[in-house]
Amino acid sequence: MLGMVFLINGCSKKDSTNNVDNCASLLTSFTNAYTAFATNQTQQTCNAYIQALRNYVNGCATLTPAQKQSYNQELNSADCGVLKP
Repeated sequence: MLGMVFLINGCSKKDSTNNVDNCASLLTSFTNAYTAFATNQTQQTCNAYIQALRNYVNGCATLTPAQKQSYNQELNSADCGVLKP
């Protein structure tokens, strides 16, 4: 699950200031959740990571279709249930 390659450049498009600001905020939350999960792999940090990724994919209007597809594949393959609580 952690083998995902970050395709973070989706926020480089500047459709509008609000989209870029929202994308940057969601990306920060996602990055923080990813870091927390990478250093402490529990169900709680996994669930937070998955939710942050879902929020980023659904809330960042500047992601390309290819980026969304890649992130959605990660979401579909995630299984936090195999981790310790």
